[in-house]
Amino acid sequence: MVCKTIGDQAGFDIRSFDRNRFEEMHIEVKTTSGPASTAFFMTAAELEYAKSCALHYVIYRVHEYAPGSTEVRFFVIENAPDELEFTPALFRVRQRF
Repeated sequence: MVCKTIGDQAGFDIRSFDRNRFEEMHIEVKTTSGPASTAFFMTAAELEYAKSCALHYVIYRVHEYAPGSTEVRFFVIENAPDELEFTPALFRVRQRF
């Protein structure tokens, strides 16, 4: 997994391969315990990567996650920059000197 070998700055979690298109794919996994409509967070690096590699980038959206459950509910979001609504939620702040 890229997230463990490179870290969060990679912009995605898993390097995979699409057998139908014969192309490398990059997967970002977003998980919440709430329903599919629950908002989730993306880092600036993830958003920039999604924009720059939209044809090779998908989000696996895991929802209603419960530890110990044997059922996994998810769907795939392709073309994330056009399909999702992004709202700024965090600012980097430092004191001026």
